[in-house]
Amino acid sequence: MTKKKVTVRRKFRMKAPVMLTAAKTAGNHFEANKEAFAADCPQWLTEEWISGYYAPIGRMNKKLGVKANEGQREATLIVKGMQVGAIDDLTMIRTRMESGYRNDKARLDVLMDLLGFRSCWKKAQGGNQNALLEQLFAFDNHTGNELRAELEANGVPAYRIDSVKAYADKLEAANVTQETLKGNTPVITAVMTAELNDIYDAAMDICNTGKKIFRKDKVKRELFNFTRLAAQQER
Repeated sequence: MTKKKVTVRRKFRMKAPVMLTAAKTAGNHFEANKEAFAADCPQWLTEEWISGYYAPIGRMNKKLGVKANEGQREATLIVKGMQVGAIDDLTMIRTRMESGYRNDKARLDVLMDLLGFRSCWKKAQGGNQNALLEQLFAFDNHTGNELRAELEANGVPAYRIDSVKAYADKLEAANVTQETLKGNTPVITAVMTAELNDIYDAAMDICNTGKKIFRKDKVKRELFNFTRLAAQQER
């Protein structure tokens, strides 16, 4: 007899790291205002209860590799920054080539093919990393001393050529780092989902109680608005 696969559904919609940060923030707001909870939830004021609230959050952050996720986001920002810089340089080079070779369309067509503008440019402009890398390598591989001198003589700035040639290796390395970090992102199991739900439930207990206690104090009531706390983490 085969066992049925147990499916544990999340009780929250935001990403797990966002929920965990919001739960920790809710705990911080509770601690700052815990005297107001004394009448209704006296057991929450003990050090044992407070440490028991934060401990699962800390353990889950380690399981999810929040540091690794931060590294992934940082790597993605670096790649995107390089893409913007490379596209800017290539755009100016293309513009200067079209101007410099205005009276030699045949040569311009040859160079556009050689340097990847015909095969890769539209996709690269659209944010395709592989197309941009392909164009950068095409440009780097074909701009030897002779062609470089020709381009410069036709109005292409030397520093733009240097910049594009440098981007080829740098963007490839950053792209590899980004993909490696993506591969290290952990899979959330059913057990972990259950633990996350428990953390969420505890945070919602604090928030629901806090909103009732501070129902006449709009500023403090917002400190226990879990949806708002989560939204702040996603900005």
